Amino acid sequence: MAESPIGKTRQIKVQVVPDSKFLRPDLKDLKSRNVRWQVVLPRIRLYCETCDGDRQFDPQLRPLLTIGSLDLGQGPQKVQGHNKPIREIGTVCDQFIHFSCGDCHSQRKKYALAVEILDFSTPVDLAVALNKPGENTTGTAVIELTKYGEIPKPNTRLNNKIKRVIGENWELYRKGADDEAAGNGIGAFAYYRRVVESSKEQLIAQICRAAEMLGAKKSVIKRIKATTEERNFASAIQEIDEVFPAELRLHDENMLLLLYRPLSEGLHNRSDEECLAVAASIRVLLNALGSRLSEVIENEQALTQAIVGIRKFARNDSDDRST
Repeated sequence: MAESPIGKTRQIKVQVVPDSKFLRPDLKDLKSRNVRWQVVLPRIRLYCETCDGDRQFDPQLRPLLTIGSLDLGQGPQKVQGHNKPIREIGTVCDQFIHFSCGDCHSQRKKYALAVEILDFSTPVDLAVALNKPGENTTGTAVIELTKYGEIPKPNTRLNNKIKRVIGENWELYRKGADDEAAGNGIGAFAYYRRVVESSKEQLIAQICRAAEMLGAKKSVIKRIKATTEERNFASAIQEIDEVFPAELRLHDENMLLLLYRPLSEGLHNRSDEECLAVAASIRVLLNALGSRLSEVIENEQALTQAIVGIRKFARNDSDDRST
């Protein structure tokens, strides 16, 4: 459910375990013959802004839900409603679950869920199972989850390296990422389209800068620059495909062409789900282009500085020897 948009419903099958508070090692010393069953929360993988990377988040409050009871003398029973924490099958209840980053422990995530129990079953004879080491004492439940809240709000991991490429369009990029995380496909597509179309001059300028650093001919750089003056930008990109720097390609594909193909088709009669998938692809490609440009430019700058440093060292060493 962590990656599901708000408002989406999913049906899942989960394991349930006996509440240890109701059991002791010796069955004769049971606190109660009525054993409660609980869904144990798993660890989930999320992006941590504090750590700036994907991390494992640990559940802070266990369990997710106490869903049923079992009388050891009677065998498995359906969920009973006489005990307040226990939910009847078909009952929808609100649950709030909390997670924190397993590394920094400061980044937290809170979800608000509507939970409906559709089915619940436990071992045929829990009393026998508990007396046999290694015997399976877990039960199963089918539950339906609807996420209706999330704090902090859903977000898509942003690539800060794209800032220099899109400049003042960064906020539009962030809004597109917010819509994508919220599952608003048409909105995300529209924002990303605006970012790409409004950033074409910055994109071309950075591509030309990288191409120059890579040793491209002046005539090639001139052709690339000229694309921004063409009315049909997509056609202009197609015309320079054969001279597009190999170092700026992705799987031998011109990244600009890959970006502009879905944009030239537009929204038209596409469903929100289709737009969401395409929007995610546009973001990934835009991020990849930004990363590739940054890598080329930063590497070339580092190499240039290294060469200057070596030459300066060699020149100083030669002067020392001459004296």
